[in-house]
Amino acid sequence: EIQKAGIIPPEMMPKNAEEALTISQTLPEPYFKSLKPKTLTDAINSISPGLSVYRKYSGETKSRALVVLFLSDLVKFFNVGKAMNDIQMAQTADLILEEFYYLNIEDFKLCFNMAKSGKFGKVYDRIDGQVIMDWLSTYLNMRIETVVSGNEQKHASIKIQEKNAKSILDINAEIHSK
Repeated sequence: EIQKAGIIPPEMMPKNAEEALTISQTLPEPYFKSLKPKTLTDAINSISPGLSVYRKYSGETKSRALVVLFLSDLVKFFNVGKAMNDIQMAQTADLILEEFYYLNIEDFKLCFNMAKSGKFGKVYDRIDGQVIMDWLSTYLNMRIETVVSGNEQKHASIKIQEKNAKSILDINAEIHSK
């Protein structure tokens, strides 16, 4: 059923990180196609394995093949005169494994969907490793900003809760001292 459709039905998608790793190892293409991150927060909170985890449990060759799968999906989308050949894809995959090993599979799906929809600018007549690495760097900066902003919001919320707790304790102490 999965092989026919090329995607994994929502009810069969993994429920935890261990299942996500297993499915991404056994059905990498359907798993990648089935991912639907809409926001940076979706990707940040994803249970999909990071490239470093994938490499640890799958090895270098399977990890490179996984990244080439991402790149192939991306390159096929664009209709450009100067597309990437197999050697360029392999070299770009190696660079990604080296420089972006901490990103997870949903990060790549979201980043490349953003590129496809023009969020990083127009693609004129070339798509190559340098363009892709620039997109990933831009995406990473956006991701970092999202994480920092989320942490600042959590911190502010905790401060408010602490202040409210102190107020309640003060009122309680005042009541009991009378």
